[in-house]
Amino acid sequence: MDTSMAKRSMVFGGIMFIVGLVITVGSYTAASDVNGGSGRYVVAWGAMIFGGIRFAYGLYKLTSSSNRS
Repeated sequence: MDTSMAKRSMVFGGIMFIVGLVITVGSYTAASDVNGGSGRYVVAWGAMIFGGIRFAYGLYKLTSSSNRS
């Protein structure tokens, strides 16, 4: 994997993580305003885990490819 692919993987992973985090925080904020804080909310753990793994994989590939050069 070249460095551009590794960087793209990191960017995509970071975006996925942030999207999952925004969904979680946004739905929690909306749920806390309903009926005195008893509403339901979504934890987008799948997007956050997938994004974190993808970011870490890209970071690993980026550092391992720069060590070989």
